[in-house]
Amino acid sequence: TGDGDTAWLRVPSGTADALRALAQREGSTLFTVLLSAWAVLLHQLSGQRDIVIGTPVRGRNLPELESVMGFFVNALPLRLQLDPAQGFRSLLQATRSEMIDAIGCQDVPFEHLVRVLSASVEGVRRDTSRFPIYQAFFSYQDARQRPCRWGDLAHANVPVFQPAAAQDVALWFLDGADGLVGGLNYNTDILFAETAQLLVERYLAMLAALAKQLHDVPLRTLLSVTAAETERLTAWNDTASPLPADGSLSGYLDNAIARHGERALLRHGDTAITHAELSTQADRIATSLQDRGIAQGAIVGLHLQRSPAMLAAMLGVLRAGAAYLPLDPGFPAERLKFMVEDADAALVIDDSDHMLDLASCRRLALGVALAADAKPLQPLECSDDALAYLIYTSGSTGKPKGVRVPQRAVINFLESMRRSPGLDATSRLAAVTTLSFDIAVLELLLPLAVGAELILVDRDEASDGVALRSLLERHQVDTMQATPSTWRLLLESGWRGGPQWKALCGGEALPVDLAEALLPRVGALWNMYGPTETTVWSTCVQIRPGQGDIVVGRPIANTQVHVLDDEGTPVPIGVAGELVIAGAGVTLGYHQRDDLTDEKFIVDPVTPGARMYRTGDLGRWRSDGQLQHLGRLDQQIKLRGYRIETGEIESVLARHPDVAQAVVVAAARSSEDAILAAYIVPRAGAG
Repeated sequence: TGDGDTAWLRVPSGTADALRALAQREGSTLFTVLLSAWAVLLHQLSGQRDIVIGTPVRGRNLPELESVMGFFVNALPLRLQLDPAQGFRSLLQATRSEMIDAIGCQDVPFEHLVRVLSASVEGVRRDTSRFPIYQAFFSYQDARQRPCRWGDLAHANVPVFQPAAAQDVALWFLDGADGLVGGLNYNTDILFAETAQLLVERYLAMLAALAKQLHDVPLRTLLSVTAAETERLTAWNDTASPLPADGSLSGYLDNAIARHGERALLRHGDTAITHAELSTQADRIATSLQDRGIAQGAIVGLHLQRSPAMLAAMLGVLRAGAAYLPLDPGFPAERLKFMVEDADAALVIDDSDHMLDLASCRRLALGVALAADAKPLQPLECSDDALAYLIYTSGSTGKPKGVRVPQRAVINFLESMRRSPGLDATSRLAAVTTLSFDIAVLELLLPLAVGAELILVDRDEASDGVALRSLLERHQVDTMQATPSTWRLLLESGWRGGPQWKALCGGEALPVDLAEALLPRVGALWNMYGPTETTVWSTCVQIRPGQGDIVVGRPIANTQVHVLDDEGTPVPIGVAGELVIAGAGVTLGYHQRDDLTDEKFIVDPVTPGARMYRTGDLGRWRSDGQLQHLGRLDQQIKLRGYRIETGEIESVLARHPDVAQAVVVAAARSSEDAILAAYIVPRAGAG
């Protein structure tokens, strides 16, 4: 829409005088100084170094027109190019030169320019949803010489509220008897009032810095985060929350099991087991592992179908002091073998009907482990870097990479999720995610931690909307975590949900249309965000009806999210940058990949000895304290919840003798369905 508002501003007289002096020394004008500063702010907001700004010209450049009544004003587009490393003085000279060149072309009507460009330049088409050529405007009127009286009639300028906006943002100034005053007119569909006020404050801070003769410092220095914004960012990242003193995940879960005893814990088909029964199975598996020499720190693969025994195996591995390695039986055998070998797994627990062909690793049949006699297990001391699991994600070099997730990070995650989005002993949660997808940690371990009932869903049921709907209704499920594609399957089946429902959506971006479809069917819809390297989810937020853009919320307990530029410097609120995550959820890096670990896990300047994870995601803090995800900085994609490095697939395709080059992209077959598409260049003579 054209709805708009204005954030008023006044430049202190001392600052205005200093800027006039700066302009005079540089052979320029105050107009050019203010315009250049506006371009710097737009560069920061957009991340663009090539900026087009519109400005009005009188259109009375001929003496004969001075006495003619009428409106001759024309809009003049100015193209300014910025380098964050250059000083403001260099930009000022470039702006002056651009302005002189543009003034020489002011007789061309703006409407004619738009028409010619739309008709003659390939790829330039009129978009009626935005103003053509430029979306930012700048206006300056020097009214210092205007008389304040017409004979006996006195007159004064009165700023008028403008409830509309012709452009996205327009900065204007009136330089007159009342000093240098102005306003930021903005489209309210694009900016919040709080954001507009932040921009005004940031612009005035830049002018104040220039007035202090800081015009030779790099432009990026002028754009440093103000003290007031730093205080707000610190408050939004203040997520400190107490954790159990014991960092042992098995101890944490065992305490929960002891509290809930004979309560029903897990249902799978016609099978139902209690906390106590699950604990007994876990003890038998732990005993079998220890009898086979599995010691603390060992890696144990879990190549298991979805069953109650899969959860028992997870617990058994942890009780034995080892870490589990998820091995989805649905994955290609070659990929599974690579994981086992790369992880240097000490042993793999297998289903008897789905044995993995491994020559380099011992195997333990699940049935044999469950038949063992359990012996009392001694509580294990847990160091800060004791692993809970080693999980593999796609790698850009053509091979998966293993993420080392410590037990303390999992405890922090479970404690945070218990509080928000929240789960308790009255909840019934359906687990639909494969163990090789890290979000399964929430589905399998959080119900155990709080005493909720867990409904384990088979792979076939999870991929069939009608079957999934039937299972959810039959078991009166009220909580489920799933990717957008699974929620769409469920909606297409006619699922109606209910006011008791809590829906968690994550793994990939939550589309607005899906959110709006889910909201009437559930009591609460939560959007979750986080990479594997920071232990499942790092932020979450409850989505409200009609809120517009989907956000990813605020950091969970003991987690901080920073938005940094390409120099690793924090950017102001509202400005896009790389999301970098710090805190208790940050994992121990990549298994046997020190080079990649050092690249992605950088030093945390706030906490001595700690690291932060560079997500590669583009995002920003909004003025309301919510984080917004804006896509990727690289070629990584998310498809049906899976994180895919296209380079991994491209490298495999390139090994084929008939392929010269290959590129893989995500292609949309429809607004709701995406696929992976590979494009190849065959080698000469290939059949």
